[in-house]
Amino acid sequence: MRTLRTLLAIYSARGFYFGQIDVETAYLYALLTLGCTHLVGTENEIWILVYVDDIIFASKNEQTKDIFAGHLRKKYRITEPTTDMGTRNESIVRADGIILTQDLYVSKILERFGFTSAAKSATTPLAHGTTLTRADEEDAEARHLAQQFVGAILYAAVISRPDLSSTVRVMSHVMSKPPSNFEACKKHVLREALVDHPTSHRRTKHIEIRREFIKFHIGHETVKIERVSTKDQLADILTKPLRQDIHNYLVQMILHG
Repeated sequence: MRTLRTLLAIYSARGFYFGQIDVETAYLYALLTLGCTHLVGTENEIWILVYVDDIIFASKNEQTKDIFAGHLRKKYRITEPTTDMGTRNESIVRADGIILTQDLYVSKILERFGFTSAAKSATTPLAHGTTLTRADEEDAEARHLAQQFVGAILYAAVISRPDLSSTVRVMSHVMSKPPSNFEACKKHVLREALVDHPTSHRRTKHIEIRREFIKFHIGHETVKIERVSTKDQLADILTKPLRQDIHNYLVQMILHG
């Protein structure tokens, strides 16, 4: 997913046209190499990402992109190019960037767990002050359902809903022995999913900095450490349930800075 995010950021920054295709019955063809290929040729430059039977490609020249798809079509059975990133991810191309959404995936989660648009909406993933403690007795069926649910929202948290990270952490700790209030928490999460939810944007930066890298730059005074106010602690949305006003404020901070 990190590779995909990086490529979408490059596509957006360079104003590339891009598309995604699936190779049908890919197992019948020769071995496909996984990874990213960058083919350079002035206006014919094209970037290609291959993962099993998924191919994402982009070029600054829309005709080059279409020609590439045509060449693939002559050799393989492929789906029509689309800007959707697979069946569980969608992308929206705008003048100011590319937005990665999961509206279809979220809708399928709601349907899978018996929720409809008629359900009353919530404004945060978990109610402020929610606590979950493992049950004393094991229930194999309850455990199975809890694991399915946590797995479903985990995928959403990784792709487009980082504000669900705290919820995933809290619920995963007790899913082996779901407590009596687990079902109520699950319903709360699903009710919140009905609301227009924030999506990943090219302005949302995910930067992984190693400890020694930080120590090096602090020692060489190339970075400046400043105090961050309690209300501006962005990490809070990833670690604990928050009041609605604080949750919404931090979501806007993450999306727009």
